[in-house]
Amino acid sequence: MKQLDISLHTNRDFIISYKGEEIGRQHYPKWSSSKAVINIGSNEYLLEPRGFWQTMHEVMENGNMVLQMQIKWSGGTQMHKPKEPHHFYMFNLRGFFKSGYILSNYKGEELLEIKTDFSIKKFSTSYLITCNDTFGDTDFEKLLIMLSVSCYRQGQRTAAAAAAT
Repeated sequence: MKQLDISLHTNRDFIISYKGEEIGRQHYPKWSSSKAVINIGSNEYLLEPRGFWQTMHEVMENGNMVLQMQIKWSGGTQMHKPKEPHHFYMFNLRGFFKSGYILSNYKGEELLEIKTDFSIKKFSTSYLITCNDTFGDTDFEKLLIMLSVSCYRQGQRTAAAAAAT
């Protein structure tokens, strides 16, 4: 199993690394924004919310849509390429009594698991991702990993808002 570390550089910047080598960056323009800029190598992706309730997101590269994300009312977030809606990825809560989230493909195969790694000494949060050894080598798979962090962050914000009301 491959261990990826996602550290919080600032409140709005995430850096993903594997064995100390940076793989990608994610930047949010505002503190509580759903928009993000994702850099993987020389590629730059834009994550933009769509719709009144912002339950849909589009991932754009050079003005072309690469992925569509939709928050499902039954729970979780579904991601798919625009021309391949039947080959989707699902980001779900691991379980009611278990912590973390998982990303699985349309066949139900678990691709990665993401958990929070909180350090009381540094008083900072980072994320720990465990994935298959074969997952995370291509730019598309790295993009899925970065989007999983975005989905996790969105889920945490939603839970905090629900607890505050």
